[in-house]
Amino acid sequence: MTRKAGGIAVVLLLVAASAQAEIRAAELRVNGLTCPFCAFGIEKKLRAVSGVEEVQVFLDEGRIELRFADGNRAEARDIDAAVEKAGFRLAGMRAEVRGTVSRDSTPLLLEAGGGVRFRLVADNGTRGDVQAASGEVVVRGSVRDPGSALPALRVDSLEP
Repeated sequence: MTRKAGGIAVVLLLVAASAQAEIRAAELRVNGLTCPFCAFGIEKKLRAVSGVEEVQVFLDEGRIELRFADGNRAEARDIDAAVEKAGFRLAGMRAEVRGTVSRDSTPLLLEAGGGVRFRLVADNGTRGDVQAASGEVVVRGSVRDPGSALPALRVDSLEP
């Protein structure tokens, strides 16, 4: 099982609710999910993450979808820790996050109250959108270093 995030092809929906940075949905890729017992164990650990409302495990794809409650304070490292406690490692993570782009730092951060923050990483296709962002935004992308205190969110799309 590797810790490196791979390419993942699903973009998840966001239900807008509060003005605070929050993970609204996430898709995990986990290697080694081979049986219903494995699925039950990881589902149980992920349901214990604060704010998780729904967990769907797709054994045949090694994929897990998470949906979060409005106003949650879950962090990428909480999800990573739950997967590890279940005896697995993340192979990749995508998330949809709502928050405010902070202009007071380099690199740019997606943040709000409660300490939920992501370092924004943009490529040539999204750099202009990130630089022009102001106020509350919705960012979809791949999470890098989910176990760290300041994970990176590689921006696939950004909406006001």
